[in-house]
Amino acid sequence: MKQTGFRIVPGVRTCAHLAILVLLLISIERPAKAYVDPGSGALVWQGMLASLLGAAFYFRRARGWVKNKLFKPRPTPPDVPTEPIVR
Repeated sequence: MKQTGFRIVPGVRTCAHLAILVLLLISIERPAKAYVDPGSGALVWQGMLASLLGAAFYFRRARGWVKNKLFKPRPTPPDVPTEPIVR
């Protein structure tokens, strides 16, 4: 049996199924029998934006913490005067 060089990564199949499900849910729309005022929509957008920005700051801080733990910064040498000391 000849192998093609492609292998199936465990998470890829799950992501493909999830993508197909999302596409199906988006493509099969039904009329909404409710009213959403513009203020509610603005609140939803504000919540999503705040969540994304909060996650970005959290992961940036976590990345910095891991980076500092793995790659310790070099100690800075003491200041060396550029001009000789005249007595």
